[in-house]
Amino acid sequence: MNFTRLLITVCSVVGAAVCPASEHPNIVLIVADDVGYSDLACYGGEIDTPNLDQLASDGIRFSEFHVNPMCVVTRTSLMTGHTHSQSDNYRRSLPVARLMRDAGYATSITGKWHQPGNPLDAGFDAFYGFLGGAIDSWTGIERGEPAIQTDRQQPQPVPAGWYSSDAFTDDAIKQIDKARRSGKPFFTYLAFNAPHSPLHAPRENVEKYYHRYLPGWESLRQDRFARMRAMGLIDDRYVMSEPEAEVRRWDELPASIQQQESRRMAAYAGMLDRLDWNVGRLLTHLHEVGIDENTLVIFMADNGGDYGNGDIRTYDDQVPWEPGTHPFASNGWAYLKNTPFRWYKSSAQEGGVSVPLIVRWPRKLAGKAGSILRQRLH
Repeated sequence: MNFTRLLITVCSVVGAAVCPASEHPNIVLIVADDVGYSDLACYGGEIDTPNLDQLASDGIRFSEFHVNPMCVVTRTSLMTGHTHSQSDNYRRSLPVARLMRDAGYATSITGKWHQPGNPLDAGFDAFYGFLGGAIDSWTGIERGEPAIQTDRQQPQPVPAGWYSSDAFTDDAIKQIDKARRSGKPFFTYLAFNAPHSPLHAPRENVEKYYHRYLPGWESLRQDRFARMRAMGLIDDRYVMSEPEAEVRRWDELPASIQQQESRRMAAYAGMLDRLDWNVGRLLTHLHEVGIDENTLVIFMADNGGDYGNGDIRTYDDQVPWEPGTHPFASNGWAYLKNTPFRWYKSSAQEGGVSVPLIVRWPRKLAGKAGSILRQRLH
């Protein structure tokens, strides 16, 4: 189901009226990279996500939203309505941005593309970000080369103090303001690199989580499961899946390794924490310029929570706030991210394809604020 059909489905599910042409909503599509089903606090997680929680409180959460098991194949389906192989590098597809542009929208993408060619070929008017699958969030480097570019220009080194989530949000706000000045409704696609590995985040976002993860993935998974039950995301039909063989028993790890592992997950939590802060900046801007009531905001992830064990000999050398390092979170933490499901990113099991989806549109969906919809959606 492509983005236009997703919009139609959301409207029909909640009984929203079709908009007259003069009242086309602005649309902000926010995609996070590798977020597990239960990572957000509003989905049961222990990570501080107050802005996404508020988005859910003002909007609708879907409990049965499914994607594809990996970044690139999900993005193909999102942009084209086809599977990755059906689309055949967009040769058989009509990208949604082209449809939106033809309908009079100003279209822009900021962040990760990870699709064929350049986004401008697919109907976007403006692009700032990178074409590949992941970058160093401090340097914008991918595979040893600068990757950040504007439109069709050659990638350039980023300035000192650059950080991907902050920079991408800055550009998305700029594109929104540009569209407002033109008098057009906008389709703004904000595709964060976060929290894809390497797990980079400012020090203040990471260190606050060091002690939060000392109880370990098994205990925290039970806590998430209980919160999910209490908030109504899951019911008595759901059971806690057992860990796979590659997930170590937390109580058998030495205290020093437990501390090391808690710091590794703190890097992931800090990266998602910073993403949430940036979502808050964007939502605040929509409110301050007076367009939030008729702006449809959709937040989703592209696949389930990931793991990347890396080299055990270098764990302590990977510092999330230092450029050029490569922090990862182990498969025990991926087991936590996808509570209560089995497996992780790259798997077609529920843990790989079940993700959060939040929709807010005050003008049309205010009566559904805070609700959870259980229809299966892809």
